[in-house]
Order: sequence, then structure tokens, then C-alpha cells
Amino acid sequence: MSEKPEDKTTDEANTTAAAVEAKVSDATQALRSFADKVKAQMSELGTQVGELSEKLSHELSTKAEQVRASLNSEIDELKKEHPEAFAKIDQMKDAGEDGLTSLKGRLNKLAGDLEKGMGGLFASLTDPDKKHDEAAEKDAAPGAVDAKDDSAAPKSA
Repeated sequence: MSEKPEDKTTDEANTTAAAVEAKVSDATQALRSFADKVKAQMSELGTQVGELSEKLSHELSTKAEQVRASLNSEIDELKKEHPEAFAKIDQMKDAGEDGLTSLKGRLNKLAGDLEKGMGGLFASLTDPDKKHDEAAEKDAAPGAVDAKDDSAAPKSA
């Protein structure tokens, strides 16, 4: 029996397809292996970064405490060397705090007065009769009967 050319082509195609599938499978397996390796390395790097961050945080905290202690020591020495200057600084601080408290009180009073004034202005703008009544009250002589009192107002015919 002789092989037909079509059978030979089919066999070659099948062989080629099997070879391609094997290469794809090998490549997929190699890719998965590489991805697993990269994930493991990334995990290890993450752990190392965490450890370094913790170590750095501790070192910075320690250094900050040392610097703070050193500065406080230097300030104490300067206070001993120049007590009059630091006394003046304390006086200025106290005066500044007292002045600030006084300023806050004045600003609060001013805000209250402004609020009252604006409230009266808005009320007179929205109620023209009230504006007229207030003007009449200002024009009234001391001891005169209040313009709002209906019993003392002249009756119109």
C-alpha cells in the first residue's frame, strides 16, 4: 500500500500541531514559573521594606528624643547665663497673652454691637412703620409722651 499525498500532509500537520502545542505548554509552564519567582521576590522585598521602615522609624524617634534633650540642655544653660533676658522674654509672653485676652474681649463686644446694629438696620428696612416710629421717638422732647402710646396721640377725624 502506498500512502496518499493527502495522508502525508495530514500527518505532517498533526505532527506540527503537536510540536506547537508542546512548545506553548513549555512556554506557559516557564511563564508560570517565572511569575511565581517574581511574586516570591516581591513578597521578600515587601518584607524587607517593612523591616527597614520600622527600623528607620525607631531610629528617627530616638534621634528626635536626643535632639530634644540636647536643645533643652542648651536652653537651660542659656537661661543660667542670661537670666535677665529670659525674664524679659517671660514678661513679654505674659503681656502678649494679657493683650490677646483683652483684644478678644473687645472684638467679641464689637461683634455683638455690630450684630445689634445690623439687626436694627435690617428691621427698619423691612418694616417702614418701625423706621417712622423710631424717627418720631428721636424727635420727641424729653418728658414727652411716647409716640407709640395711642391714648396720647391726637385723633384724626
